[in-house]
This record gives sequence, structure tokens and C-alpha cells, in this order.
Amino acid sequence: YQEKAGMSTSGSYKYADVDPTKAREIATAYEAMKHDPSNPDVARAYAALKSETLDQLNHMIESGYRVVPFDKDPYTSSQAMQADVVGNKRLGFLKTDLSTMPADHPLAEKTGIVLKDAMGNDHELTYNDAFRAVHDFFGHAAEGYQFGQKGEENAWLAHSRMYSEDARKALTTETRGQNSWVNQGPHMYGPDGQVLKPGDPGYLGPRDRPFAEQKAGLLPDDMWKHPDIDKDANTGDAIAKSYDEAVARGVPVAQAAG
Repeated sequence: YQEKAGMSTSGSYKYADVDPTKAREIATAYEAMKHDPSNPDVARAYAALKSETLDQLNHMIESGYRVVPFDKDPYTSSQAMQADVVGNKRLGFLKTDLSTMPADHPLAEKTGIVLKDAMGNDHELTYNDAFRAVHDFFGHAAEGYQFGQKGEENAWLAHSRMYSEDARKALTTETRGQNSWVNQGPHMYGPDGQVLKPGDPGYLGPRDRPFAEQKAGLLPDDMWKHPDIDKDANTGDAIAKSYDEAVARGVPVAQAAG
């Protein structure tokens, strides 16, 4: 996909550790961030994310992968997902529950793309559906990154290389921001401000932690930028799409996969 889009495929791909201090800063910033989809900078970033996400989805489908919506989470682990992708050229994903996100969230909008779900019924994708599918594919399955805190950080880092700078701002909100809140949010700290550890009263294991509230906004620049991301991978005319260009294109049409 990166070659097709005219993006650099070079750069450092070493497995990154999670900096707990940075993760807590991101979680705090996400908590404070307003849902502000009408803000011009937010609108521009999400327009780029939506357009480029559909380009990636099209590339998956044109490459022979089936993308299948499910009513329940189709996988028990990231390993099961990767095995399905590698062995069956199929990626399942959990359909978006629109009741869990604001109606005016840019990713709540329908794409116009209709796929067959696991039961054989037609399902029109939201942009959130499309994004979660391509992120699982390119962010997690492609490199084998798990769904834990470290795996999510590395999936964000890997997938960031496939987006323009504008889109990466929104991508970071939807991935690094939300995941930092899940793993370093206020529910992970005791009254004294210290990190809760297994065995401490109130400690929440990974499966018991609440999901982050989904909202459209942008985190500070130092939270979506990263020194390991090759600057050529997300700049340049070949991949960067401005807000005006995304609006002018309208809703791109993807090839439906049965």
C-alpha cells in the first residue's frame, strides 16, 4: 500500500517500549480533550483519516482479503486474528455500536460501502467500522502486535507510517489516546496518586478496564509525533490530502467483498 501511495517504506521498525510517564500524560490529555468535531483543525484531520482509511480498505479488498463484520467479537486473541488473516485471507471485526459514540462524530458517518456480515446479511460500514478493520489489519496483524498496552503502542506506531500528517493526528486520538486512557487513566490510580498493582484494592485487570469515551478532538503535537516515524512516510504530495480535497472527493466507492 505504501509503495502504491508513493510513500517511503524505509525507517526504523524496532519494537517500542511504553513510557509509563508519557502514557499517563496522554491519558490525562485525552481525559481533558473536548469532543469538538466542528473545529476546523479537527474536521481537517478526520476528513484525511476517513479518506485515507477507505483507500487502505480498498487496497485490502483488491488484494484478495475478505473483510467480514460480526455482531460479536470474532477473535479471542490477536494471535487468532492473525491466523485468520494469514491462513484464510479473512479479517473479521466487531460492528460499531453507534449508541456508544456521539452522533456527530465523524467516524459515525456511513461510508456507502455494503459488505456481507458473518450471517450473510448486508451491513453498511461506518467509517469507524472501516478504520477498526484496517487498523487491526495493518497495525496489528501485519506485524503480529498484540492487543495489550505494548502491542497497541506499536500498532499505532506502525500504522502511523501509512497516513499523512493530518490523518495521523486523528489516528492518534483514536488509538494511542484511547489506549493510553484505558491503561493509564484515573481508574488505574489509587487515592494517593500511585499506580495500582495486582492485589491492590481497586486494581483492574486488562479485561476489566473501561473503554475510553470516543470523541473527536486532537491531542498536543508531541503526542502524535514520534522520532521513529520516518518523516518521508507521512509527508509529500503523493499521500497528503487536504481537507478541501477530501470534501471534493465525496465518499469514495470501495469494492464490496462477500
